[in-house]
Amino acid sequence: VTELIDTYSLDTAELIEKLRQALVAKDAVSFGRFAHTIKSSSASLGALVFSQQARELEMIGKSSDLSNAGSKLELLAAGFLQVKRNLEELRNEP
Repeated sequence: VTELIDTYSLDTAELIEKLRQALVAKDAVSFGRFAHTIKSSSASLGALVFSQQARELEMIGKSSDLSNAGSKLELLAAGFLQVKRNLEELRNEP
C-alpha cells in the first residue's frame, strides 16, 4: 500500500504540472489527456471527489476551450493536497 500511495502521489504531482504546462501552451488535447489520467487513477484509489474535479478538467480539454481552466486547475491542485493528507493518514494507520 505504501508503494502505491507513493507512486500515485508522485505521478499526480507530475501530471498537475503537465496540466499547467499544457494550459500555458494552449494544448487542449494534452490537457484533457492528463486530466483523464488523474481522473482514472484517483477513482481507483477511492478519491472520488478529486476524480470528479479531474473529470471536469478532462471535459474542458475535450471542448478545446481552456478559458476557464486556470481557476479549475488551481482548485484541482488544492484538492490534491487534501488527497495527499488523507493518503498519508491511511499510510500511518496500524
